Amino acid sequence: MLSILVFCKILEYKRRYFVFLRLKIYNKLMSSLIAQWFFNAFGVLTAGYFIPGVSVVSFYTGLIVAVILGALNLFVRPILILLTLPITFLTLGLFTLVINAFLFWFLSSFIKGFSVSGFFAAFFGALTVSVISFLGRRIIEAIV
Repeated sequence: MLSILVFCKILEYKRRYFVFLRLKIYNKLMSSLIAQWFFNAFGVLTAGYFIPGVSVVSFYTGLIVAVILGALNLFVRPILILLTLPITFLTLGLFTLVINAFLFWFLSSFIKGFSVSGFFAAFFGALTVSVISFLGRRIIEAIV
């Protein structure tokens, strides 16, 4: 009888530890996701400040652009890369920068307060956002 009680206590301890560990991992994941979102918004705002032809009206607009740009990069970009695979191979992967620029430019067509005047502004704006997003990911990985 005592061994059953000890076994139940051990199982209860393991269950509590597992829930705690799962919550800890969830909190870490959510905090890194929110931090990455802010780094992407910072990249959009930086592109709007430094790149002529890219304008962002407010920080709120930058946050919205970062969310929708992330969704486009998650769902649409892999399909575009797959469709343009031959030219991507010929350019040794540099055509993905052009895809990023077109997605950045496309995003400006339906978000109020965010505008991109041409392809080269979109290219350098997307490059700026990509570099700042990369640096932000490295900082988050170092902290978390």
